Amino acid sequence: MLGVPIDGLPMTGIVKLEWPVLCRDLLGHRPPDPVPHPHENMSILAGASVVGVHSVYGQVSKPGVGHASIVPEPISDAKRYNWGNGALAWLYRHLCKASEMKAKKIRGALMLVQLWAYSRFPLICPVTRLPQPAVEAGPLARRWKGPKSTTEHATHVLAAYRASLSSIRAHQESYRDVLDLLPPYCTSGRHIWRAIVPLIYFWIVEEHHPERVFRQFGMKQMPPEIVDTSVDLHRISLQGKLERTWLQEHAGYIERWAHREEHVAEAPILDRDTTYLVAYMESYQRMTRRKRYLSLPLDISGSLKRSKDRSP
Repeated sequence: MLGVPIDGLPMTGIVKLEWPVLCRDLLGHRPPDPVPHPHENMSILAGASVVGVHSVYGQVSKPGVGHASIVPEPISDAKRYNWGNGALAWLYRHLCKASEMKAKKIRGALMLVQLWAYSRFPLICPVTRLPQPAVEAGPLARRWKGPKSTTEHATHVLAAYRASLSSIRAHQESYRDVLDLLPPYCTSGRHIWRAIVPLIYFWIVEEHHPERVFRQFGMKQMPPEIVDTSVDLHRISLQGKLERTWLQEHAGYIERWAHREEHVAEAPILDRDTTYLVAYMESYQRMTRRKRYLSLPLDISGSLKRSKDRSP
């Protein structure tokens, strides 16, 4: 989607950084020391304002000592690191926080969420205004480049969204038609797309479970095993831990990532036989709490009805 690497070294280490020193190492210039602001309860840098903006991580860092949107050192080795893994870990953690009842804000790689929604749910995707710009070679996100209109499709209409979800067929594979059009760096690491591995970003560790979405990979989806979020991992914060070496703290997870090729999930390839969906839909209906059922696609509901007719 964004063309960032999804294979390589995990992004981890020590999070305590001296931003003036980092500026000197990366930019060749050390900004002046902070001076008190005359009107605000904060400090500014005399003659310079240093703000690090990282669109992949959706985070802004302020001058001083901080831990936001940390980059691995040395920066010359950037291609060796798994930026996509770190971005997803950062995003998953903040999606979890946003689901809390008292949450009013959300952080993380929100641009990635928006682009993913555009590609998976065309009903909510803005219409590109004419004349449409030529699609340049690059990541999938480039197809939404240019002026857009949001007046030609349903907005904030729950019934329309439900109808769009209900019309999805089992054989639909959203990405297969575009994979061959992407440059090689966008599909690099394809052999581990289905690896069940931890996503690591310094103190954050989130589990990746592609076996729960096999149909996105053109495979048959069987009833997945129950997985849950690690309470212990989510309790970890940076409070009082700025000098901790997460390379050692998360050594077990880093070791699992090092053997990622041994944890690639497998499943039968999709074909015209949809009877496998019976077990999956029965498991889904049994485990999912909802007030109203989405109507089942025709190729699923027919198989499910025939199965119930044969049951004693």
